[in-house]
Amino acid sequence: MDLHPLVVHFPIALLVLWSVVEIIRPARWFSHVSWGSASAIMLIAGFVGAFAALTTGDIAGEEMGGDVVCAHETFAQLATFLYGLFVVDVMIPLVLLVSGRVFSSSIANGVTRAARMYERVFQMRGVRVLLALVALIAITITGILGGILVYGVEIDPFAPIVLSLLGISL
Repeated sequence: MDLHPLVVHFPIALLVLWSVVEIIRPARWFSHVSWGSASAIMLIAGFVGAFAALTTGDIAGEEMGGDVVCAHETFAQLATFLYGLFVVDVMIPLVLLVSGRVFSSSIANGVTRAARMYERVFQMRGVRVLLALVALIAITITGILGGILVYGVEIDPFAPIVLSLLGISL
């Protein structure tokens, strides 16, 4: 039984929603909502689900082949990697808390310096928006390619455009 179609939609929804929240920052309009917590939950749950989708997709992809499957897998891995960068940023406070208790002081200091440098990069609004936008584009292309694999090119008006941009002909 192919579990990929059952697993894939939940992380896509969470990660697309997280990207929109990250890019437009709705806290400007809805300041009463705890966007930090909601955003972290969407991101982490979506990222964990993306790993499940990658695993079930690898199993489903073994039965198929071709350029569309390869591109679908590549964009899925790219999207998961990019969202993973944000998960690392969310997890840094936990890493800093644990590193001082688990590692020797010299290793803990190195971990702290690396984590602080990572945080500084991710505090830059332009970096966050650019990476969130690229991740959103990657997950969108992944979804379009998945739709092509299941339903063919005719079902999505963007499918021929994506295939053309990727240099894939069917």
